[in-house]
Amino acid sequence: NLLYQTLIKTKWSSSLKILKTNAFEKIAYPGQLKIVKAKLALIGSGGIGCPLALYLAGAGVGTLGLFDSDTIEVTNLHRQIAHKNSSLGMKKT
Repeated sequence: NLLYQTLIKTKWSSSLKILKTNAFEKIAYPGQLKIVKAKLALIGSGGIGCPLALYLAGAGVGTLGLFDSDTIEVTNLHRQIAHKNSSLGMKKT
């Protein structure tokens, strides 16, 4: 996001706007259908996997499998945004 904001303020701003618009136009309805039909397996639901799972679900991925044999601990709870204090000691998935 910071890189994008920096590039917008530079001489490439008009090119980036065109690129961004073209990218969304290319996805369109057929691309959205592919995302909805997609099946992904996410190995690890820790500090990176946990928010990634939320982003993928928010993007509309049809089937999302989460795999992690670890338990939720207080030491890494601040990075695992899908869990809360009452989930301590439970399996991540």
